[in-house]
Amino acid sequence: MFNNQTDLNLENFNNIKRPITLHTRLGPIDVTHENIFHFESGLLGFEKSKKFGLGMMPGVPKNSPFMILQSFNEDDLCFILFNNNMENVDSVGQIKSLLLKSDIDHVAAILSMDTQDLKYAFVISTNNSMKNNMSINTMAPIFFNVESKTAWQIVLNNPIYNVCEPLC
Repeated sequence: MFNNQTDLNLENFNNIKRPITLHTRLGPIDVTHENIFHFESGLLGFEKSKKFGLGMMPGVPKNSPFMILQSFNEDDLCFILFNNNMENVDSVGQIKSLLLKSDIDHVAAILSMDTQDLKYAFVISTNNSMKNNMSINTMAPIFFNVESKTAWQIVLNNPIYNVCEPLC
């Protein structure tokens, strides 16, 4: 996930907030306050849901690139995400980077933020015609500002990206 590594000492011990347990259709997930994001425009097709928690998938190792994005407004609204910002991404599909640096820089400029504060992930989908293979939407990734705790799903205007890019 996108939380920062911090040293624990007595001064900040009293400021620690306990994680929130959200009940998703895939099982319960713990969401830290650092991983609660506000989507000003919602997600494509789900514009009314604005507050989401980002947590690890139940039963999946902590270093997995798969996460759950769960709505605080609608219990049944959750998405499985592929986090392309993690160091271990080479172990899944031998993928190093799914977005061009120029597109990431462009999005950061549009959002008036530093690219180091910008993280991104892709919505995973499956369907019957794909015979249980997973795909990711590289055309409309979800961008997270880890400093302001805001997020956006932005459609990239580049023909190299696909709505259904095979993941494996």
